[in-house]
Amino acid sequence: MQENNIGAASKVTPRRFGCLQVFGLIVFTVIITAGVTIFVFKTYLFPSKFKPVTLNPAEERALALKLEKIGFIRLKRTWSHEVPEF
Repeated sequence: MQENNIGAASKVTPRRFGCLQVFGLIVFTVIITAGVTIFVFKTYLFPSKFKPVTLNPAEERALALKLEKIGFIRLKRTWSHEVPEF
């Protein structure tokens, strides 16, 4: 009786992928690769135009203080509408 069980177990073959499954994996890989490539091109190689912003006086002071804190500029401590020199 044990011999019959051993024979049945040895006849089981590992399951392999079919043609449609392989094709599906290839298509999935191509779509993911194309999406990542388009993202990289649009984000890093051809970014959109830079749109400068205009700061109000309070924002200018806050930015100047932060830049002074990291040692990028030295302020004259005049709070006018003039932009500090870099």
